[in-house]
Amino acid sequence: KHLTPEQRYQIEALLVAKKSQKEIALIIGKDKSVLSRELKRNNHKRGYSARMAQMYADEVHRNQRNSQ
Repeated sequence: KHLTPEQRYQIEALLVAKKSQKEIALIIGKDKSVLSRELKRNNHKRGYSARMAQMYADEVHRNQRNSQ
């Protein structure tokens, strides 16, 4: 369900290589809906940043643990 930091860096590299979302999803072993959601959440003015996406995911995880 979740993406690892390695998968996020792989996504970033594959986007730079102009791979389609369908190809990227196959390569990282996730459903294309997971990839689509990841890109929707973490696509910024300068494109997708794996580092920023992971920082956001870590922050969300931290906030969920603190609220329980």
